[in-house]
Amino acid sequence: MTKATTEKRFTQAVQSYDRAGTEALRSCTGANKQQQEEPDHDTWFHEQVQRGLESANLGRLIDGSEVESRFAVKRALGQKIGNAE
Repeated sequence: MTKATTEKRFTQAVQSYDRAGTEALRSCTGANKQQQEEPDHDTWFHEQVQRGLESANLGRLIDGSEVESRFAVKRALGQKIGNAE
């Protein structure tokens, strides 16, 4: 795609959203930068699963009833549930 074609398509896209070109460009580049800085959810999720599997393979397990008990206490206290220890 040539530069002229790219510019034409960009202008048409901007006009369809009724925004100024510089505003749209800032928005696009900001969204792109944010996407690059944020870890990909799938990557994060797979890493967490892998960590859990490695931990389980080493015998570091917590009984399900213990986990339920800990979370019940957190819910009762209105605490944010995140890193349960």
